[in-house]
Amino acid sequence: MSLFRLQVVKLFALGLPRWAKRGLALSVDSTVCLFATWLAFSMRVEQLAWPTSGLITASLLSAGIAIPVFIAWGLYRAIFRFSGGSALRVLAKAVATYGILYAAIITVVGLPGIPRSVGLTQPMLVFLLIGATRWGVRNWLGQYLVNTSLSEGRKKILIYGCGSAGRQLAGAVQQNNDFRLLGFI
Repeated sequence: MSLFRLQVVKLFALGLPRWAKRGLALSVDSTVCLFATWLAFSMRVEQLAWPTSGLITASLLSAGIAIPVFIAWGLYRAIFRFSGGSALRVLAKAVATYGILYAAIITVVGLPGIPRSVGLTQPMLVFLLIGATRWGVRNWLGQYLVNTSLSEGRKKILIYGCGSAGRQLAGAVQQNNDFRLLGFI
């Protein structure tokens, strides 16, 4: 993906209304829960597993427990690009609460065809994957905001021409701290 397209995606993501960002975070976390359940099961049986009815039930149960717990812990009130160690602690507490509930259902009640170890492994994977997505978003958008704020005092330029010479010039301009590239004509 080109640098220009990445900038457009970042601007689009930053410009979304707060409710859309929360919805996106909810859908990412739900997907992480589904993926982590499949991954935990596949790790346990030591092969890539095709979804069975038990695995689908365990996956849906995972998202069904995790999302309300995460909402109760306030995970969707934070702005990811400004979050730090305190947000990680809240995430750890929320996933621990979720993990206890999920492990209790999987290990005590049990689901047909689902090993009990999935109930212990899956919450750890959820913590790692959600933490990684939050860290990635924080670095991706946070670095963009730092670069944008640092560039306010630089001379703004446009490059006429989008060919190879224009791309070379853009690369040189971006290495120079005196100029800020606004775009191409």
